[in-house]
Amino acid sequence: DFFKVKGEVLELLKFCGIKNVSFIESKANFSNMNVEIIVGNKNVGNISELNTKIKSIYNLTSQVFIVGIKLNLLKKINNKNKYLKPSQYPLINRDISILIDNTIKNKDIEENIYKNAGKLLIDLKLFDLYQGSDLPENKVSLTYSLKFQSINRTLKDKEIDLLVNKIVLSLKKNFKAIQR
Repeated sequence: DFFKVKGEVLELLKFCGIKNVSFIESKANFSNMNVEIIVGNKNVGNISELNTKIKSIYNLTSQVFIVGIKLNLLKKINNKNKYLKPSQYPLINRDISILIDNTIKNKDIEENIYKNAGKLLIDLKLFDLYQGSDLPENKVSLTYSLKFQSINRTLKDKEIDLLVNKIVLSLKKNFKAIQR
């Protein structure tokens, strides 16, 4: 599905040292859904789902996604690739589930999480989005996976719990989020 493809694109960009990535919906003639991949303020590519008309020409029945990435722009954006030794210290995983207004952009939520988590947050993924009749009107449930790690010490559960609490408090204050 789209979120799987988006996750793969984010992983690829992260591997290339690109972190400040956002996605903006746009129109394309051949696509049911099209999003532009934005780094900073530059469009570096798109993710598109092939529309039914084109799929029928080729007798395709499943979802087909097309990803285009402008590698020349990525090289200009991140021209200082360097090797970082993998940390020998363990990861700590935490999940955060929130109920939030459906008009709030994922980009804004993720920026808020990174801002409040500090340098120990090494990975953040939206892995569940739920909209259903059992939720209040105009609300969506989002669940994020957070990975914390240090390159020079073993982290303590207590310090990560404090960071997660700080993140949740900020989401409540800035977006009126409800922790689930």
